[in-house]
This record gives sequence, C-alpha cells and structure tokens, in this order.
Amino acid sequence: MKLSIIIPMYNVDAYIERCIISILKQNLDPNMFELIIIDDGSSDKSPQVVQKYIETYSNITLYSQKNKGVGAARNQGIKLSKGEYIYFIDGDDYLVNSVFDLLLKSIEEFNLDILGFNSSKTAKSEFFFTSTKPISIAPDEIMDGTTFIAQNNYRNEVWWYIIKKDFLTNSQITFEEGRMLEDVIFTTALILRSNRIVSLKLDVHRYFIREDSILNLKNSNHYLHLIDDYKNVIYEFENVIKHLEEIGTIDFKCLQRMRSKQQSFTFFLIVRAFKSNMTYKVLLKYLKDIKKIKAYPLDKFLGYDYNGVTYLILTKIFDNRMTLFISFILFRSLRRVAAPLPVRFQ
Repeated sequence: MKLSIIIPMYNVDAYIERCIISILKQNLDPNMFELIIIDDGSSDKSPQVVQKYIETYSNITLYSQKNKGVGAARNQGIKLSKGEYIYFIDGDDYLVNSVFDLLLKSIEEFNLDILGFNSSKTAKSEFFFTSTKPISIAPDEIMDGTTFIAQNNYRNEVWWYIIKKDFLTNSQITFEEGRMLEDVIFTTALILRSNRIVSLKLDVHRYFIREDSILNLKNSNHYLHLIDDYKNVIYEFENVIKHLEEIGTIDFKCLQRMRSKQQSFTFFLIVRAFKSNMTYKVLLKYLKDIKKIKAYPLDKFLGYDYNGVTYLILTKIFDNRMTLFISFILFRSLRRVAAPLPVRFQ
C-alpha cells in the first residue's frame, strides 16, 4: 500500500462526496491507496454519504468515534493507516484532477520525508482543473527542514504536504487534541525534523471557502476559544524556538522566520480580540503574558512573509498602548451601531 489519505469528517454531508470523488479521480490504482474517513461524531448524513461509496470501493474505510475534534480524528487515522505515505485532507476541501501519481513518483524517487505543493482558496464548487504543468525536482532543491524554513514562507496547514509514514512514526509527533490550530505545531515540528523536503510549485489542493467553517465562525464565544488557542500556539512556538537556539548551529534566517511566524499569531490574536466580546482589560492581560516570552510587541513580525501597507499600519497601532486602546474602543463603538454586542466576557 503506497498511500493513505485521511479525512477527518464532521457534519460535511454537503461536501464530503465531492472530496471523495476528487480523490477517486487521481488516476491511482485502487490497490495503491486507501481512503480512511474518521467520522468525528457527525449528526448529519455524512456517514450515509460515505457508506454509499464503501459499498462500491473496497479501499474506502469509515471509522466512527465520539466527537473529539480534528486533532484526535487525524491521530486515529494515523493509527489505522497502512500506506507508506500519508496525506490529510478536510472533508469540505477537494483535489484537482490527476496529480497524485506525479506526487507519489516524486516523493519515492527522491526518498523525501515531506513533499509540499500548492493550495488555492476558492468559493467554486467545481474547480478541478489546473493550468500548471508537471514539474520535476532538481537534486539541489532537496534540503533539510531548517534550511527549508529559512528559504520559504512555509504553510502551517497539513493539507499542503504528503508525509512519509516511517518518518512520521519515528518522530513520535502527533496532533494536539482538543484545540483548533492543531496542525500548526504538527507541521512546524515535522518540517524541522525533516532531512529531505521539497515543495513543488504544483497546483494540487482546493481550500473551499465556507462561512460556517470552524475558523470562519463569527460568534463571540468561538472567537474567545480561538484566541485562547492562538495563545497556546504562541507558547508552543516559544518551546520550539528555544530548542533551536540551544542547538546553536541553526540558520539565523530560520530563527527569524520562526519568530515572525510566532508573532503572526500574536497579531491575529489581537485582530480576533477586536472582533470578540473580550474586554480591553483582558486583552492587555493576554499581551502582558505574551510579552514575557518576547512575542509582543511585534518587533519581529514584519519582514519576509508579512509585509505591505495594511500589516505595517496595524502593527504600529497594535504596538502602541494608546493607539491600541483608541482603535479598540472605536472599533467596538462602530460595531455597536451596526449590531449590539452580547454579554461581555470578564
């Protein structure tokens, strides 16, 4: 078995069939891959949709569990997988046609730990075709993980990568369970552990934009949960950065990018705080805690990966106590005019 594709599934009955079909259209011999779908306690008709395909395709498996979150579902998928390589995709996303044969050939031929590629955001339900042509790998493009991070604006989301299972198993790295942003530290830690990684400029994945997706929910309680998970990621990044600093031989640009990535989560924590019902006093407490590990102020945020006028202006506002307070109060006042806030969070 060459490839295990793992789908964590929760209430995506309107999308899961498209995802499955896109995988079946990869021109792969059914004996080469398995599709493992982890139903994370769906209350809609997602399991019934999958069952229809199980009756026709022997390489599709459905495993059901109580709702534990995406991280737990992916970890269960890893335990059940039999393939030499693993790929994760969410049930509301999908793949372009006929690209995985090339990806498998590339990761095998060059004995890679991780192979990356491109993903595109879309609101289109059927964007299966790509204009990019197959790309070959030059031997000098293969690098270790720290060099990869030093030279690339790497992505946190796990669906950007195919991973060698032996490498993943030996690393003992798993998804954090019970939190959002569960793949941030997972992908970062794996990349840093990698000795052979390449990213192809090949269009492969479609991230389907949904207003009701977990990260796009706009109610205040959801924002507060997400803010807490941002803070958790910031602290997890600090542990990784400290380890790199202790090694002492890591590319300085890698450390710069890691600091910038860490402070990006501080930046977006503040943005979410503006949109939540968190009080300014609570926001200041968060920033005071984060400041202790030098993830605030945002003095390392702007640079290779985060630039442009909007980032520049907002960073200056967020880094100054007075402008932060004024903009926070002004934003809340304008929002109250549009719609009253729910009960304040203390």
